[in-house]
Amino acid sequence: NPSYKAGDFMMITDHITTGVPSPLIGPNIDELGTRFPDMSEVYSKRLQDVIRKCAAECGVEIQEGVYVQFTGPNYETPAEIRLAQSWGGDAVGMSTACEAMAARHMGMEICGISCITNMAAGISKEAPVVSIPGTASNCLLWLNTLSPSFFTCRVMVAFSLE
Repeated sequence: NPSYKAGDFMMITDHITTGVPSPLIGPNIDELGTRFPDMSEVYSKRLQDVIRKCAAECGVEIQEGVYVQFTGPNYETPAEIRLAQSWGGDAVGMSTACEAMAARHMGMEICGISCITNMAAGISKEAPVVSIPGTASNCLLWLNTLSPSFFTCRVMVAFSLE
């Protein structure tokens, strides 16, 4: 999303993993979840409300958007970024969505916050490298301000540095 900037937090409201193999391919372990889990709400609307409330209370601006996962380990090409935009994607990365799918398969309630560390190829003239020093520690400091009840054994915080 060209309106985002390096250093922004983006709450993941949905994701696109087309082109990335599903983590659920292969034999299903029935104890972990059903063969064909519902993915209509991977990222809990309830937890999104908690994140919005906590961010507002802490005075932290948070973007909201759709995360597109590519395979990596390389950065995306300008054409791939245009494709992600045409699909409705706001941020791209190499992780998070598959982990969220696997956790949702197991019945976990999921939230995701991505820290935008650089602008994608074709959006910025700069090389796509991490451009915000200390971003990970800043993200973790902010996450630590969330209510302790937010973190339970049934909640996975899908956290990525993209």
